[in-house]
This record gives sequence, C-alpha cells and structure tokens, in this order.
Amino acid sequence: MNHLTNPATPVDRPAAVGAAMTVAFSIGLLAAASSGQTNSGQTGPVQPGSEGAPATAPPEAPPAEKPIAQGGAEAKQTNPDAKPPVPAPDPEKTRTEKEADLRQRFLPEPLNASELAALDEELGMTPESQLAFVDVCARYTLLSQEARGDASRELLRLLPAAFRYDPHETEFEPIYTPELLDLHRQYERVGESIARAEDYLARELRNLADPARRSQLRLVLSARAEALYARPARLPGARVNLLDLLPKAGLSASDLAGLDVALDRYAQEYIAALIQRHATLRDIETRKAQALVGLGPEWRAGRTIAEAIGVERELAAFEVAEVRSDIGLRDLNSATLERMRKTLSPNQSRRVLLAWQSIVHPELFEEDRLARIVMERFISMPEVTPESRSTAIDRFLQLEDQLWPLGQQAVELADNVVVAERLPPTDAAQVRIALDEQIHKIQIRRRKVVREAVHQMQTNLPAEQAEFAKTLQDTLLTLDAQDRASRFLMNHLAQRQQELQTLLAMGEIPATSAKDAPAPGEATSPETVPVGDPDGSGTQEPVPPPPGAQPPNAEGQTGSPASGDRDRGNRDSPRRDGRGSRRSR
Repeated sequence: MNHLTNPATPVDRPAAVGAAMTVAFSIGLLAAASSGQTNSGQTGPVQPGSEGAPATAPPEAPPAEKPIAQGGAEAKQTNPDAKPPVPAPDPEKTRTEKEADLRQRFLPEPLNASELAALDEELGMTPESQLAFVDVCARYTLLSQEARGDASRELLRLLPAAFRYDPHETEFEPIYTPELLDLHRQYERVGESIARAEDYLARELRNLADPARRSQLRLVLSARAEALYARPARLPGARVNLLDLLPKAGLSASDLAGLDVALDRYAQEYIAALIQRHATLRDIETRKAQALVGLGPEWRAGRTIAEAIGVERELAAFEVAEVRSDIGLRDLNSATLERMRKTLSPNQSRRVLLAWQSIVHPELFEEDRLARIVMERFISMPEVTPESRSTAIDRFLQLEDQLWPLGQQAVELADNVVVAERLPPTDAAQVRIALDEQIHKIQIRRRKVVREAVHQMQTNLPAEQAEFAKTLQDTLLTLDAQDRASRFLMNHLAQRQQELQTLLAMGEIPATSAKDAPAPGEATSPETVPVGDPDGSGTQEPVPPPPGAQPPNAEGQTGSPASGDRDRGNRDSPRRDGRGSRRSR
C-alpha cells in the first residue's frame, strides 16, 4: 500500500510490522548479515602582557635609546612562536561559499581559457597537437556556451525558489514545491548538453596527450570528472580516489609507473562510476521531490501515528537508495586494491593497506595494528636467529593475507549499518542488531588468526627475552578480553532482537518507535515564542498566559513537553533523528 499516493489510508500494526521486515530484506542488509558477508571563538594562548596575564617586567638596565617608558609596550609584544588567534567564521562568507557550491552542483562552470591553455604543456603536447588543440578549445567553448545559454538563466532564476539557506546548519535545504520540480527538469536538459561538451574535450585530450604523460592525463580527467559529477559520499570507502591515495601512501613515481596499466583501467572505471552515481542520485532526488511535493507541508499534521510511520518507511527508501549509490565506488576501490596487492612488494602493499584502513572504518582494524606492532618488535630483536626472523616475516605476510578478506567483510557489514541508519528507528534497530552481531563474529575470527601468530612467536622466542615474553602474554590476554567483550555484546544483541520480535508479534509498539512520532495527544505549546534560530534553540520570550491557564513550566511549556520532531513545514529532510536534528548526509 502506497501511503505517498494514498496518505489517508489507515495502517494496521501487523501490516506495518511486515513492511518493516520487507524493507530490511529488500535492501539486502539482513541477507548480508546472515551470510557474514570548532569552537569559532577560540583564540590562541594568553600572551605576556595581555589581559589576564602578568606583563613581562622591564629590563633592569635598559639601553639609553630605549627609555623605561617603552618597557610596557615591549612587554606586550606577541610571542613570535605563538599561533595567531583563530578568526571567527564569517557567516556571510560561509553562505557565499555554500551558494557557489549549489550553483556548481546544478550549473558547473566550464574550463576557462587559462585553464585550457595550461593543459597543452601539462600533457606534453607536440607542436602539431598544440595546433589541433586550439581548434578543440574553440569547439569546446562553443559547445559549453550553447549548453548553458538561455536554459541556464532559467535554472539560476529557479534556484532561490527551490532552496532556502539554513544558517543553523549552514546548508541550502530544498523547498518542496513545484518550483523544485521545474528546477530538476531544467537541470536534466542543461546537464545532458554540458556532458556532451565535456565528453568531447575528454576524448580529444586522450588523443592529443603525450603517451609518456599518461599519469598526468589520468589526474586531469579524474579531477574534471570530480568537479562535474562528484557528490559527498556516505560510505568511507566511496570517498577515496586511489590516484590520490597511492602517492600519499608513500609510493614513488617509479612505483606508480609499474602500475600504469592497472591505474589506467582504474581511472576509466572511476570516472564511469562517478557518472553513474551522479545519474542515480539525480533520479532519486527527482522522485523524492515528487513524493514530498505531493505530500505537501506539515504532512504529519493530518495523519495518525501509524499512518505517519508508514509514510516515513516509504520515504526512508529514498535515503537508503542514496546511501547505497556509494557501493559501486566502494567496490571499485576494494577490487582495485585487491589486484594491486598481488603486484606490489610486501612493504609497498603494507603502506597502501595502512592508508586504506586509516580511512575505511579504522575501528575494525585494531587486530592488524596489534599484530603489526608485536611482529615488528620481534623481527627487530638482535637475538632472533636469521631463520626465525625469515619464518616470522613469512608468517606476517600470511597473516595479512588472512586478515584482508575478513576485514573487507567487516567493512561491508559496517557500511550496511550506515545504510540501515536511514531506515525508520524500529526498522533500523532490527537490521543494526543483526549486522553488529555479525561484525563481532568476524572480529573474533580475526583475533583467532592473530592469536595463532603470537603463539608461533612464543615458540621461536630466544630464552633470554623474558621481558618480550611478558609482552606476548599480555597481547594474548588482551585478545582474550576483547573476545569476552564481543561475546557479551553478541549475547545481549541476540536478546534484544528476540525481545523486539516478541513485542512486534504481540502488536505492541517498541520503545524505538518513540523516535518515529510524538506520543498521542501531545502538541506544540503556544505559550512560548521562539526567538532567533528557527529551531527554537535561541532565546525564548515568555508570553503571558490567558486568565485561568496553567503557567508554563521551567522549559516554557504547559503540560507534557512538546515533541522535538516538528519538521518546520517541508523545509527539513523528511526524517529526523531522536534528538530532533537532521541526520548527517
């Protein structure tokens, strides 16, 4: 039953329960689980002579050319080693920057003449190619102008009606009216024309660039694709561009040259994945806007709690799809790293692995870090024989090979937790419990692999290394303690899942649903008028109650506290978390 098209249809609780499990299974999360698969006003330190700090005493024997009267001024001079105070953010500057980002999102700027002129030298074009590139630049500029033209003017006129700036969140939020739908339709037409101009330029650059500059060509094309199509990613593994990560991981130019074939393939697939994700997100945003325009502002006001939960569940499908659009980029990065690990030397592979793990759910890789610290200390001990050292190095390489696939499974499960957070709270709790349990199981398996490696080090440890023997024993005890903690959490997660299923089967409303909608009978108190921030988080001026009315309490309310889940018309995202703030995107 579609509550977006028929919002007035009542929803019985058993049907809602079945829909909850249907959503969870449809996004593939429970299946994955069961298979195992700044403070703006901050300033620098107080300086001598500043308010609140004693001034430096004047010199006992000041030179004649520096009278004592100057001593106070000298005492107040800033310490040259001190960091300057952090300037407070400029709200207008922040807004201007966000507006530029919004314009770039809907109407990306073409490369200007100076940017185009720099490409011939960067890509090592021959004199003949440079002459041809002049014609390419002229053609690209013409196509870009035609793509934007009058349609872009209409698009820019619609932006102020389709988006409103929220100074509290420092973001432009969509206003769900037909003007937003017109903006999306205009964007569709302009975007296709812009893409044709950009595709033309990319093809010609591939033909004109010096083959010896293939690494620069990869960077130029991927950077341009990011400027045109990249959107903020929710999954950590989708935020990575390996062309940027590998040099930061310590791979030299010669190391990268040996990966040219693999990196050429990655660059092409990375650009294609960016374009595909951009198209997917554009389609999701259009359909979500159509649904919310159909619902209208304050859509919860005319529905029961059960009906509102049903609508929330259908709206959550859009947010789930938005997060899942990151999976293609994440999988591309994971698969490329897996191929590269087989061609890189062990030291190079380890550096890349560490760089990747520091970005993608680093909390899941504590076992790797613990094993690496102990193993490196063992190998560096002078008392260890060459044979034992060689055996330990081989064992360490095997250890990394064993931990890698388990780590990737844990990453995928942790990513699915991120996806599940976009579901309504009760649905999210069911999925999250199952996923967290599977993550703990994988962590226990990873610790078992590390434990076996530590036991092998104990066997090959020289007798005179009693202190290091204690370190190894402490390591084993740490792994045991971590396992006990994981098992405790797993047992209680299983208990929570059983309790939740029992409540749902009985037709009861679990406590997690307290986040879905306000309790029956509660309403916003009219006794206070929010001043300042639109969320009401600013100061509040009390309004005198009418004769005979109950005076407001300490929170400015009469009776029970008002729900924190008001959506301020249709200005906010359709769902809010339990604290009444929008979920981070």
